[in-house]
Amino acid sequence: MTAAAQLEQSELELDQELVRREFPDYDCTYLNTGSCGRKPASVLAAINEGWQKLNINPTYATFLDVEPMQSARAAFAKLLGVAPQQLILTQNSTQGLQLIMHSLLLEAGDELVTTNTEHGSVTSIARHLGETRGVITKRADADPKLGSEALCVGILNLITTKTRLIVVSQISSYTGWRADLQHLEHEANKLGVPVLIDGAHSMGQLAGPEIIGESSLWVGSAHKWLGGPNGTGVSYVAPEMVPLLKPISVGDHYFDALAADARDISRFESGGTADVVRWYGVIKACELQDLIGADKIRRKQFALAQYLRQELERAYHPIFRLPSLTEAPASEATALVSCYWPAERVRVPDLREAIWSKFKIWIQPDFLNAKPGCGIRVACHYANTQAEVDRLLEALGEFIAP
Repeated sequence: MTAAAQLEQSELELDQELVRREFPDYDCTYLNTGSCGRKPASVLAAINEGWQKLNINPTYATFLDVEPMQSARAAFAKLLGVAPQQLILTQNSTQGLQLIMHSLLLEAGDELVTTNTEHGSVTSIARHLGETRGVITKRADADPKLGSEALCVGILNLITTKTRLIVVSQISSYTGWRADLQHLEHEANKLGVPVLIDGAHSMGQLAGPEIIGESSLWVGSAHKWLGGPNGTGVSYVAPEMVPLLKPISVGDHYFDALAADARDISRFESGGTADVVRWYGVIKACELQDLIGADKIRRKQFALAQYLRQELERAYHPIFRLPSLTEAPASEATALVSCYWPAERVRVPDLREAIWSKFKIWIQPDFLNAKPGCGIRVACHYANTQAEVDRLLEALGEFIAP
């Protein structure tokens, strides 16, 4: 079956009327859900209703009403297939990374093992811990063209008696690679080294229990593929890891919650006055994911990405960050397509800026490139259409030389 036929079939599976109602047309094309997703209409409505509810009694709604956060926690738990009491509500993946990395990397000489293509947040936190605590960071080569086994072995070979934590992406934000990490987690567990999975791109791309699986530490964001409000994320911490957590900031209820139940990790959410209305949006985002169907969403997004890749290859012959499906398992590909061209073939300094300025199509650069503007990263969301992808393909013709 051709990529176009697979895309057409995946479209038929979706409730198109619902999708269009949730994501109405704008006068621009948005292909960057991987950085920050558009919010479904039902999420925006829930936020607006939440603000009205808060304004009736702001003190009660902000400090005493536990229902929004508890319901959001339950919604995340259902989506992820885990127990709600093991989830910490956060602002984003970065906040979850901060909490766990600061908790497990404490002393000079402690070693962090990660890869050379992790998100900038991991790099910044690691640098901070190195400069303030003397933590040592080791990086394995995460080259999708070498495969998952090479990645896992490369990380495992860096482990020593001083290794306190491994951090690795479930889906790479720069390449879209979903490496198979089962071997890594299994072997690291035998060595007693915890693995922290950065799942910033997982909710809204992967389905159900496969997101967390057997992981003991996982962080994710709701503002990307899931379509939740900005400032919403979640972290999973297995029961045996809870005693190792240490707060990076504390609010007035932290110690009260600790004294009441040391197993209650919601105490790490205590940080002073915060926006509670956002959690109403998370609830709706999770409900919409369930209503449409995570498997249907994944098939549509994957089919759209494969169609884009096929047409890019046919028309422009770029260098892709991921090997083709004939060279690697389909399970390692996602809805992110990253590629680049030699500088002499790109007629403008920055493809993102040029395409947005002329065609009002928004994409990301290829940040792994020495010249990011010579490449693109496209996020294929289920609300995007073949026509939007075709629009991008046509626009590239203005800026890519044969």
